[in-house]
Amino acid sequence: MSFCTRMIKSVALLALPLAAFSGCTSDKAAQSKGAEEAVAAPGFDASRVIERIGGLKETPKWATGIEPMLEEKGNVIYIQTLTMDGNSRPEACVKAASDMARAEFVRQIKDGITAAGQVTENSATADVAIESNVAYLSNLKLSGAKISERYWEKFEESDSSRSRVLKVRCAAKVAIQKTLLDQQIRKATETNATNPEIRKKLLEGQKAFLDQIAKEGAAPAEAESAQ
Repeated sequence: MSFCTRMIKSVALLALPLAAFSGCTSDKAAQSKGAEEAVAAPGFDASRVIERIGGLKETPKWATGIEPMLEEKGNVIYIQTLTMDGNSRPEACVKAASDMARAEFVRQIKDGITAAGQVTENSATADVAIESNVAYLSNLKLSGAKISERYWEKFEESDSSRSRVLKVRCAAKVAIQKTLLDQQIRKATETNATNPEIRKKLLEGQKAFLDQIAKEGAAPAEAESAQ
């Protein structure tokens, strides 16, 4: 074998490790770049409050609506939350939440009492006496109920396309003295339930309903549906 041939083979053997090393380096660089791109990929950013009523620093716990119905300082409370588009006026959001709170409060009372008293919708429609009383509860005016607190905040969040959008979130708290609520419901039941058995069921349901609110901060019907 000539000297030139031996030199060519030596150079080729030396080049193989360099080529392999170069290939590994390229693979690692590609993997590193892929990882960086994955980290940098846009995602859904957490929502961020940018303004609150009265310049508050935090959202009040009650305004989150975690406990929509509860007893507080001798009052039965119902909390209604609502979210609107960012171009809505906060005052309009609060007014809508207040109106909804009054209507929903009455519905929760009716549903809670009938559920606790084991008066079903089927029995209500089958018995005129029950139907009349349940209808009266549905139209209860709740004399003495008032909006005790209001709250609103503007926040931004990511939509389905990951664009940031502005929203208005608000809450209204309607309150009525527990003793006054008890009197009004009892009067409605005793006046309209002519059937003694139905009257007994509804009065028992009323007591269970109010006791449940005081104990767990939720209407019986809500507690059952959450299980």
